[in-house]
Amino acid sequence: MSVKVEKWGSLPDGDTVYMFELMNKQGVTVRIINYGGIITSILTPDRNGVFDDIVLGYDNIEGYVRDDAFFGAMIGRYANRIKGAEFLLDGKKYNLSKNEGENHLHGGGVLNKSLWGWTISGDELVLHIKSPEGEEGYPGGLEVKASVLLDDSDRLVVDFMAISDKDTIVNLTNHAYFNLAGGGDVLGHKMRINADFYTPVDGELIPTGEIRPVEGTDFDFRSPRYIKNGYYDHNFVLGEKNGPDAEVYEPESGRLLRLATNMPGLQFYCGGALGKRKGKYGEVYGKNSGLCLEPQYFPNTPNEPAFPSCVLKAGDVYTHKIVYEFKTVK
Repeated sequence: MSVKVEKWGSLPDGDTVYMFELMNKQGVTVRIINYGGIITSILTPDRNGVFDDIVLGYDNIEGYVRDDAFFGAMIGRYANRIKGAEFLLDGKKYNLSKNEGENHLHGGGVLNKSLWGWTISGDELVLHIKSPEGEEGYPGGLEVKASVLLDDSDRLVVDFMAISDKDTIVNLTNHAYFNLAGGGDVLGHKMRINADFYTPVDGELIPTGEIRPVEGTDFDFRSPRYIKNGYYDHNFVLGEKNGPDAEVYEPESGRLLRLATNMPGLQFYCGGALGKRKGKYGEVYGKNSGLCLEPQYFPNTPNEPAFPSCVLKAGDVYTHKIVYEFKTVK
């Protein structure tokens, strides 16, 4: 496996953005920029050996600076939604920025719009950033690392690590939009999610606090089935770790994506609110052009004591692993 680096563009303030290309011996290629830690492209073969790009994105840095859909970015401090943009921690109330109505989404959209530092260690790319005390309203200065490795088994491994100097909440993830066909919509993909339960949401996509069985509902993906409906933006309660936590299969190309994580939840977003925009290679994206599989703590966890805790104590280490495995089915 190799890692190449090149200057890719400049931000409005003149700072240089670097592009990193990870390629394994099969030719599977992942490109990442240090602006937002964004995965800009993933090239994988179909069943006939023809390579195509299976994630949405833009041709240049200007597209990512304008982007409002979090294409491919490393998300935090808190991925997903926090109701009312507030939470209690150690008896103190914290008010966060409101960037989706009255709620807080994806940490306020800071880490994905920041320039990350970087090092290359052997075959591994390590991105790092510090979020200062009070940024977007969060307590504690938070140091974040995201280590990225593409191995020769066609697995892309993302390891997050974070440490804070004060008690805080942390929930990091990646927000890549996948389309295994390389174009069109994703409603003809087949999905499997290892989850017996999901968390229903209200009209603002905030969990109600209930944990409901998927059986007999449109949320039952325990066996592979076509997605069909494009409205999914829900958290699934992942089951025992006895195999992949999710699988996506695209029948025409034969591409199969497997995902595994150590997180308790998986947000499945089908791009239903994705507005029309010009993407890479002159393609026009719109509703359901891509799907997101975001391993994380449950949405609004800080305000739901029954959900798995996302509290990070001062000096403790947050760890989060995502493994994307790319296969083809003949």
